[in-house]
Amino acid sequence: MDPQQEALPHTDMALDETDSATTLTSSTAPGELAAPASTCSPSGPDSSKWLAEPERQKSTAASPEPTQTDHFLCGLSNLGNTCFMNSALQCIGHIPELADYFVSGTYRSEVNRSNPLGMQGSVALAYGRLAQAMWSAGRGVYAPRGFKQTIAQWAPQFRGYNQQDAPEFLAFLLDGLHEDLNRIAQKPYIEVPDADGRPDDVVAKEQWEIHRRRNDSVVVDLFQGQFRSTLVCPRCSRLSVTFDPFMYLTLPVPVQRQREIPVLFVPQDPALLATRMRLFVRSDAAVAQLLETVAHLTKTDASSLLPTDVAINRLYAVYAPEDPLTDVGSGDVVHIYETSGSSALTVQLVCTSPSRGPASAYSAPEVFSLPLLLSLPSSDLTLRSVLLHVAKSLTRWATVDTARLVDALEGTVEDDRLLELLAAAVVLGVHRARPQPAFSGSTVRRGMVAFQMYGRGPRAASSVPASLRALADRITTDSIEPLVDRRASDRRRPRDSEDDGDAILRSDIASDGENEVADTEARITPKRARSDNENDSDSEAEATSVAAFVTAHSGGSAAASEDASPGASSDDDIADATAAMTVATPPLADTLASSVSLSTGDTLVCEWSEEATVALLKELGSDASPDDLFDFDRIDCYAMPQVEDVSDLSSLPCMDTRAVGSELRPMPPREPQVRRTPTLQECLSEFTRPEQLGAEDPWYCSKCQEHQQATKKFDLWQVPDVLVVHLKRFHHSRAWRDKIDALVDFPLTGLDLTDVVASKPDKQLVYDLFAVCNHYGGLGGGHYTAYAQSPEDGEWYDFNDSHVSRVHNAEDVKTSAAYMLFYRRRCDSSQQGLASADTSAFAKIDQLVAQYRESGAQDHLSDDGDDFIPRVRPDASPSYSPNIGSLDFSVRGLAELGPVGLGSPRSTSGSSSDAEDTDRVVYCAPRPVSINAISPR
Repeated sequence: MDPQQEALPHTDMALDETDSATTLTSSTAPGELAAPASTCSPSGPDSSKWLAEPERQKSTAASPEPTQTDHFLCGLSNLGNTCFMNSALQCIGHIPELADYFVSGTYRSEVNRSNPLGMQGSVALAYGRLAQAMWSAGRGVYAPRGFKQTIAQWAPQFRGYNQQDAPEFLAFLLDGLHEDLNRIAQKPYIEVPDADGRPDDVVAKEQWEIHRRRNDSVVVDLFQGQFRSTLVCPRCSRLSVTFDPFMYLTLPVPVQRQREIPVLFVPQDPALLATRMRLFVRSDAAVAQLLETVAHLTKTDASSLLPTDVAINRLYAVYAPEDPLTDVGSGDVVHIYETSGSSALTVQLVCTSPSRGPASAYSAPEVFSLPLLLSLPSSDLTLRSVLLHVAKSLTRWATVDTARLVDALEGTVEDDRLLELLAAAVVLGVHRARPQPAFSGSTVRRGMVAFQMYGRGPRAASSVPASLRALADRITTDSIEPLVDRRASDRRRPRDSEDDGDAILRSDIASDGENEVADTEARITPKRARSDNENDSDSEAEATSVAAFVTAHSGGSAAASEDASPGASSDDDIADATAAMTVATPPLADTLASSVSLSTGDTLVCEWSEEATVALLKELGSDASPDDLFDFDRIDCYAMPQVEDVSDLSSLPCMDTRAVGSELRPMPPREPQVRRTPTLQECLSEFTRPEQLGAEDPWYCSKCQEHQQATKKFDLWQVPDVLVVHLKRFHHSRAWRDKIDALVDFPLTGLDLTDVVASKPDKQLVYDLFAVCNHYGGLGGGHYTAYAQSPEDGEWYDFNDSHVSRVHNAEDVKTSAAYMLFYRRRCDSSQQGLASADTSAFAKIDQLVAQYRESGAQDHLSDDGDDFIPRVRPDASPSYSPNIGSLDFSVRGLAELGPVGLGSPRSTSGSSSDAEDTDRVVYCAPRPVSINAISPR
């Protein structure tokens, strides 16, 4: 296409646009259309690129006879975000039979003012004026203000100058024209009989005849076809077949919309590495599909996987399988944990560091680990068993060999000194689960409690148990209580009669170590809040016991600990500390055997003391610092290969899991995405594919007498002469919307639907494209244009509001912006197998127009009000019913006054509001006025 003639798409911004209406100035001859004042957008083509030449309007009657070859090249001014209306009007305006029907005035003889479902004929009259004005303007520009004003009276959604959807506008326009031009004055009530097992062709013909006895108009003749809808009950296999009319086809675009989801999978087996995955799922899928993919790759059970939202080492939410994946943010990593099922307790484990300074009771602990999930036995829990599960869970992250520690906790070897060092290094607290609201896990994501994301209100009850949702509780210092009640175990154990040295040792520790204990407690005792049933003496006794043990391990005194390096403990110090513990603490075996009470949803807080951890690492033969004890970045990586259908897991190979100690695999680079161009035939196949109804939209089976998720299938049974195809490019979900910008390959000529129609017609159904409605942009803003083929010269033209340019290559109309496609059926009787022209809707309309012209009705205008547009709101008071036919208002000289709708008793420049027209009748009769360009509001 010549760049000088191409009208580029641009954003339709109402506040920045200058109206493209034609202007009558002092230098313009009366009755002559001036060139457009400006473009729809500042970035659009300038006046030097304008191709349409101005044409002098004809001063004939209101029904000008088409004699030239540019009657279908009139541009439409953008009144302010009205490109959606302009593009749809250009598409249906290029049906020559429909244009002749309105331009000739034939429609006036079929206006139905008494139809209670119609608009008192106002929509038909307004469109008739619009068609006549565009026909008369030729290559000029017309501002359809009066037409938009009429539409706004009956469709409040199109009031003002907001952006609207072109298919929605077209659906209202065609329905309004049908009801205003319905040849059935009184619609009879006809009960549709059941199929009762009769053949489909008999039932379809019967229901179509019933529909035509109530609906008969030029719109039905041209645009309406018939569906066959089949429903099958999954329980009793009952078959329900119905036949319904349709105005246009809404076809899904079969483009696999995939989304990349990062996942961290933590297996239950501590001998296996955690794996960071890069997975692909459908964009509109739920969390359940993500779980099925992970279960397939890892050879696990999807029911044992728990998906969570983790950020900054905090678990914020537990996802339910039915939650949409749109709840997962673009930068979020879904943490999926393998659990043991419902028979075990599922608790969370976090590792914290002692607070470095004064902390508020409501402050969060300093967590340095990933949130981990432990599966514990539901009965006979002891401190030893809990420590064993904690040690095993941390094995995959530890930088030192912990096998000796695990063996000591399991009891396979006796190593009391190592266990005593572990008891000194680790202080276990617990955050008890609190009652949870019955909302979805993602509802409370990042602090939201009662409202869904994006402000859409509370959701239905989540399928995740409330006990598991409690894992997302906010943990504070005040909410942590001791895991073991030490009041009973903190009593001094009596010693057997020993030598005086032991007694002196006990006396020295009791007297000289008092200050050191107090100082050490202030430095290293974990800062936590006491539980409600813990008094001051209990807390002090517990802290004194632990502090005395750690002080002894640190070198015997607090002062010496401060001066010495962290790793300066000697074997003699450790031996002295062990001797001191025999005096200051109860037996280790009694402490480890203490019963523990935990519930699903609780959180274990494992606080690691820095000084005691140094001694523990020394005992394990490591010189590492406490900060290097764990490496939570030691994770294996896996990238899922791209497949065409991500929901089909049968061809996807399982993942190779790695054991702890294996070489870590890096994340491979992303593969370039390969996009396949779908065809219109594939869209039709996707439309006729059977699908199961969702749980939120069940079907009531009269045989089972309950709602069922039936299998539903659509088929084309009868297709119209003008087929409007709406490509479903916009997808909406609970919290996500998206547009499919993929190119759909559609034929310009020769669209054969003979084999697609289920009724098996005895004639070929071949269609040719004549118009395309385009949408550029996304959901936040965009612009509509139209491509249309002129019936007079057969050339394609680009209609960009008031700009009309020729398309030199017909293949250029195939773009990814195609939103609606307009096809007309071939009706050339000279071609064998094609429909005869005598049986088509086109021939019927031609016959109506010929009869109307033969009657001579087009040679004069009536003064009985047929040409008035009653601007009566549909919700006006029933007692206010104006008699349109009794009004005496002449509208002769229609074409001489310029485009209809620009001159009206009320200004439409944007200064007046539609709300001012309530209960008021305004007749849009044109009069000679100065037509000035206006700026849309």
